[in-house]
Amino acid sequence: MFATLTHEQMAREYLNREFGAETPSTLQAVATFEQHPLEGEGPVTLFSFTASRDGNRPEDFHVIAGETKPNYYPDWGLSPDDLYSVHIGTRFMLVLEVGQLPLEELPSGLEEEIALLLGSVAPDEPIADFRPVAAFDMEGQRHAVCRLRLADEELYVLGGDLPLGIYRRVDLPPHVIYRLHLGKLIRLEEAAEEQ
Repeated sequence: MFATLTHEQMAREYLNREFGAETPSTLQAVATFEQHPLEGEGPVTLFSFTASRDGNRPEDFHVIAGETKPNYYPDWGLSPDDLYSVHIGTRFMLVLEVGQLPLEELPSGLEEEIALLLGSVAPDEPIADFRPVAAFDMEGQRHAVCRLRLADEELYVLGGDLPLGIYRRVDLPPHVIYRLHLGKLIRLEEAAEEQ
């Protein structure tokens, strides 16, 4: 309970700086995460809140605070666990200064490479409408977020110089899916190291 209160105070201070006079009065603790896969960070708490920005209608948000640099996120309809992964991916991108790349800088064989990887998970399923929608550079590695249709389903597929990722949430922006994928990979790696 003490950690949650301390995290709530941190969240309130951060939101006061971000929202000013429109700072929300109510924060609801959603989940606490003891795992801390990034060096120099520790346990955090995820809170939900409703607030207006610049006099617009109220919207739902989440904020993560604790032994991390706090950040708030729109309510994308993600689970608390996925929101924590987005936060980890966001922090990782900031620390390593991951930058966006022009799509033209992705390797020319990307479509074939992703089709081969998908063939091992969903053999004999037709792939159509392949198109890269975002590209990122992480210390010389090229990461791609692509949209495609696998059988009758529209998907995001991540590839390039990072492990394959397949996501159904095509309503989310590509950068959110990328951060979610990075966060999941980082958390999986930490869990594997702990075993």
